[in-house]
Amino acid sequence: MLVADIGTSRASFGLFENKNLKAIFHINSEHFLDQEKVEQEISESLRDKLYYNLDQDYAPDRLVIASVNQKVNDNLNLVLKKYFKIEPQFLSWQSNKNIDLMVENPQTLGIDRIANAVAAQAEYHGPVIIVDIGTAITVDYLNQRGEFQGGAITPGPITGISALRTYCPHLPEIDLSRPEHLIGQFTKEAIQSGIYYGWSSMIEGLITRFLKKDAEQNSRIIVTGGLGALFAEEILHPSIVDPNLTLKGIKILGDLNKPTVI
Repeated sequence: MLVADIGTSRASFGLFENKNLKAIFHINSEHFLDQEKVEQEISESLRDKLYYNLDQDYAPDRLVIASVNQKVNDNLNLVLKKYFKIEPQFLSWQSNKNIDLMVENPQTLGIDRIANAVAAQAEYHGPVIIVDIGTAITVDYLNQRGEFQGGAITPGPITGISALRTYCPHLPEIDLSRPEHLIGQFTKEAIQSGIYYGWSSMIEGLITRFLKKDAEQNSRIIVTGGLGALFAEEILHPSIVDPNLTLKGIKILGDLNKPTVI
C-alpha cells in the first residue's frame, strides 16, 4: 500500500508492505497544484523513488491519500490512475471507524489530525498529547479511553518566518535551525534565536497547559511532523518522537476502509 499525507508545504509518501513501512520520501506540495507538475513528479520523482528504494519494479496494490485540498485531489486522482492503473482512495473524517471524535463538528477536522489520533491510540494508547510541528502546529489530546477531545492550532515557525519576510522585508532572510547562541550578536542571529526559542517556548507552554488540564492522567507526549525532531529536544517534558505517525494513521484508516469487491 502506498499512502500519502499531502500537507501545505510538503507531501509525504510511505510505502507499506503489510504493517512494515518500507520506504519514505517527500515532494514539494506546491507541485501538486499544477497538473503538468503533478505528472512530472509522479512519472519521475515518485516512481523513481519507489524503484530505487525497493531495488525492483513495484506497483502498489492500493493508493490511500490524506489531503484536504480539492484541486490537489483532482490532479492526483487523474495522474495516479494513469501511472499506477489503480483508483486512489481519498480519506475524510468519515473514514475514521475506531476512535470517538468528541468535538462539535467532526467534519471540520483535518484528516491529518484524525490520522495522528488513530495511530497514537493504536501504538501508544491514551491518554496522549500529540504535537505535530509543520507549517502549522497542532496539539491534540486523546483521553485514557482513546477519545479525541480536540486541541489547539497555531501557525508554525516556517509560517512565522514567511510573515516576517512579508511585513519586514528589510530584515535578512534566515534558514530555520537551532542557533548556536540564545543571545544573537547580529540581526540574523537574533531572528534565528527568536524564531527557534520563541516557538520552542510556545510549544512547551501549550504542552504544560494541556498537562495541567488533566494532571492525573500521566499523558504521554508524542511529537511528529516535518519539524518535530528539530524542536523535540527543547521540550522539557519526556516525549517520544515519531516522525511517521501520520503515515501510520493513514495506513490504519486505509485498512479500515478497504474498497468493497463486487
